[in-house]
Amino acid sequence: MTRDSRFPAYRYLGLDELGDQRHIVVDGAPRPNSAMVLSHWPISPTPTTLWRDLSAEIAYAYLRDEASWDRSTDVVTNDHLDIDGLIGLYFLTDPERAIENAELLIEVARIGDFGVVRSSRAAEIAWTLEALMQDPDLAIVDLVDSAVTPGRAATVSYRALLAVLQRIIESPERYESLTSGPRLSFLVTMDDLVSGKIRLEEHRESDLCVVDASKVSSTHNASNTVEGVPIGVDSYALHSSTSASRILVCQGRRFIYYDRYETWVRFVSKQHPLRRDLGVFAQQLNRDDQVEWTAGHPSTLVPVLHHGASESTLAPDRLVERFIKFLGESEPAWDPFEPRTKATPSG
Repeated sequence: MTRDSRFPAYRYLGLDELGDQRHIVVDGAPRPNSAMVLSHWPISPTPTTLWRDLSAEIAYAYLRDEASWDRSTDVVTNDHLDIDGLIGLYFLTDPERAIENAELLIEVARIGDFGVVRSSRAAEIAWTLEALMQDPDLAIVDLVDSAVTPGRAATVSYRALLAVLQRIIESPERYESLTSGPRLSFLVTMDDLVSGKIRLEEHRESDLCVVDASKVSSTHNASNTVEGVPIGVDSYALHSSTSASRILVCQGRRFIYYDRYETWVRFVSKQHPLRRDLGVFAQQLNRDDQVEWTAGHPSTLVPVLHHGASESTLAPDRLVERFIKFLGESEPAWDPFEPRTKATPSG
């Protein structure tokens, strides 16, 4: 830890570099020799006084709470590559500069994990980071002139991104060529929401938002898919326009339902309804429909219920009624505060 800082500062090591060193885990699961875990994951032993919606917020809260500082190690790590993890690492490896930009950085992490856009500047930064993470060669060769070593891509990418993050924060406009695609997708869907081409119908008693996207043409890019399933509209725009944790997208007679990621983690600023077992509902629908419905397990990061590209024979209004009934009457199948099944290894 540095001696000239008001805050503890840690050095980043990847999982492949840890060996048996004690360390702090940010945004992940505990490992052998973990001194502390700063994570919103449901299985993480993070002190309850530090619980926040995002792991980046937890890392920031840790820095602000001197009583919680762990002085047994100067190493911090992460077990998967994502924006919330990167921002959490930045708080601990460069605390002075990170705290100067804390509000902006937390918004960047919120976009990365939850797809909620509250700041256009934060969105530009998040989209830049997403582009670089999706193409590690771009991040490393163009920005720090290194090379990705097979098996160490996350480690090398994190180290490269931590080295250039401050520059991205200060001048996100330098990376506009990387963000034109997601920016356009977001703005198109937001315009369609404003014009009424896409209509949102919120059922507050079920925390369900029904998205009628029947009047818009489907587009396909990363932000228009959920767990690889195309939804035809920009999920960032949807999540920025409704606080509902349950989303049902209707495109004529093609339906896609999913539970947002906020319901997998320990989300503490709002109490979301607990996830149901969508596999049970898929079985019910398969008895009445001419297409095959499939569902993700409730313990997955974002469980999706859908029937592929084929059109359902079920009427939209009747299907919405059945969703509301199922969500209201079925038993909870996943509780992030008391997980019943082992969490998936990334998120």
